[in-house]
Amino acid sequence: MDDRFTLGTWDDEKRIAYIQSRVDSDGEPTDLDKAQFLRYRWEHGKDGSDDLGMWEITDDFRELCEGLANATGDDTYRNILESRLNDY
Repeated sequence: MDDRFTLGTWDDEKRIAYIQSRVDSDGEPTDLDKAQFLRYRWEHGKDGSDDLGMWEITDDFRELCEGLANATGDDTYRNILESRLNDY
């Protein structure tokens, strides 16, 4: 068994397939799943407003997006917050 820790990113094909399966299921995706799904959609020029409408947007989610932006230097997470979450 391989016990190495691997840090996944939003643009990994397996990660996106997993997130999509979570989004398509009846349960609510985790905040990280939501953030990375919206990040993926943003990168591909797709609007995430419909997705946000079916999810609970919490302060924890907002903090996660801000933290991801700070930790990764990827302002897209911040852009998602500014353009998509201000209405929620």
